[in-house]
Amino acid sequence: MRMKLKVYGLALLFMCFSFISKAQKSLLENPLPDKYKSLEKYDSPVFYDYGKIKIYAISTGYISTSGNFPEPVFVWLIKTDTANYLIDAGLSSHVLNKNYFGGISGYFFEKQFTFYRTEKNDLIARLKELSVYPKNIKSIFLTHAHFDHIGYLPELKGVKVFLTEKEKDEVAEQGQLAGYQKNTDTIIDLKRIETIHVKEREIKKLNSLISIIRTGQHTPGHEMILLQGEKIKILFTGDLNLKMEKPNSDLMNFLDQKIGLKDCTQFFNHDINLK
Repeated sequence: MRMKLKVYGLALLFMCFSFISKAQKSLLENPLPDKYKSLEKYDSPVFYDYGKIKIYAISTGYISTSGNFPEPVFVWLIKTDTANYLIDAGLSSHVLNKNYFGGISGYFFEKQFTFYRTEKNDLIARLKELSVYPKNIKSIFLTHAHFDHIGYLPELKGVKVFLTEKEKDEVAEQGQLAGYQKNTDTIIDLKRIETIHVKEREIKKLNSLISIIRTGQHTPGHEMILLQGEKIKILFTGDLNLKMEKPNSDLMNFLDQKIGLKDCTQFFNHDINLK
């Protein structure tokens, strides 16, 4: 009799655990409403073929600010013959968890933003489909440290992360006072950061393929990533949509003079007009 009760007890415990797990999973999913279904095309990576260089825009979810049209949150995968790189680490799979943000910044985030994401927006799963795993990602370049650019870093342990020295300092010294998420320093794990000393409006070449440009806009340490290869020049502009920038602003004049914007393909982190 005791054995039967023990078996029934274990079965009941398993059923409860399964129910709770399903409930938690449902809490962490919030599909796009019907009026925004056109954005679901980004649930599959957007692919750009540049010969020896392949680029994938991978959506990790969607953000609506103050009830406006949602914007996808892209992570960029760059695949070359010799290495894989990521630009940014996207919107965390836990972003719908009520306790995810915390702190004073979390209070404002919850008032301002609505998040939409499902399992189709899981970065690790999408990378796996492309035969990319943390062990074969050479490095991650963070345009800046806002919550929708660092979300998957805890799941990409062991991968070198590059961030401007100025942005790292802002996270460490200002934190939530500068609009960063509570515990941003822990999520990023500042010990793993390879800091880049680069002045505002300066271009620094990191290797034969990649250079960074510190913009001095959006956040103090915000950077763009310039990818230059045979017959290609691509500028990943982070959270600066240059199409909205005044043509003769200091930043635009600098970019025109230094890299020739007319010859650049531009990829904005939240662009809803990707092919």
